[in-house]
Amino acid sequence: MNLTNHTKGLLCAAGTAICWGFLAIILKNALIFADPETIVAFRMIFAFVFLSMFFLIKKPKAFALIKKPPPLLLLGCLGLAFNYLGFMKGVAYSGASNAQIMIQVGPIVLMLSGFLIYKESLKALQLFFIGVAFVGFIFFFKDQSDLSLDGNLVMANIWIIGAALTWVGYSLVIKHFTAKGHSSNELNLVVFLVCAIILAMRINYSSLASFGLYEWFLLVILGLNTLVAYGLFGAALKLAPASQVSIIITLNPILTLAIIALGGAYFSFIPIEPVTITGYIGATLVISGVIASTLSAKKVKRLKKLPY
Repeated sequence: MNLTNHTKGLLCAAGTAICWGFLAIILKNALIFADPETIVAFRMIFAFVFLSMFFLIKKPKAFALIKKPPPLLLLGCLGLAFNYLGFMKGVAYSGASNAQIMIQVGPIVLMLSGFLIYKESLKALQLFFIGVAFVGFIFFFKDQSDLSLDGNLVMANIWIIGAALTWVGYSLVIKHFTAKGHSSNELNLVVFLVCAIILAMRINYSSLASFGLYEWFLLVILGLNTLVAYGLFGAALKLAPASQVSIIITLNPILTLAIIALGGAYFSFIPIEPVTITGYIGATLVISGVIASTLSAKKVKRLKKLPY
């Protein structure tokens, strides 16, 4: 069966969503034995090492971009480094559920950036659905605030929203360079290296000696998640419109919430995180608002193409 590039792009986006759906849960487990800085640094180092091994065998010319990376790409690297650390801090201060919902600020801003940067029109229907999403954020925040016992929710959300905004910057940079013909994995080779160098300075090296087989296994899983998710994400942005990619990626919190709700009572590695009906309503409004606003944008774009 021959798939179109558009279909391949959507499948890549779905793969990214699945990776990110499990990510926050795995991160919460890793925080039991390691600090956020050590975890995110290992993820970047792991991703760079394995991606560089692949290119050494398959395409040595890919390292040419490392020798003289464009300044804009370096700026994107800084954005992704902060995104990783900010999201990790958000998970540490709150939990997987809260982090996964609040990080959806990113797809909303990514969609809005298309109107600001590419001068696309913004219709009233889209603004309505964006408003629905923000009402959902308020509902979910209220729910988690009522259930929070340590008072760290506000700090967690500051980190998460900061991570979401810097992720948008990274996404726009990658979209810019893939549109110019650069391979997403070649770009990621530079991104992972620069992020690894930045974050390696934050590693708690003394704690590494105490890690056993389970701890290293979990870190390797996180490293693979990084490598696979961002490889697929870069390919998705190259093969499919950013608006459609954002729709699919927005669905990943559903997977996280479902795993926690259905498996938390049966599996010790799945964190038990209380969410009331108010929180689920808020999460539904956030996700449906983002998807509906993007779908309405697509509809407006199609109508503008009609001959009359």
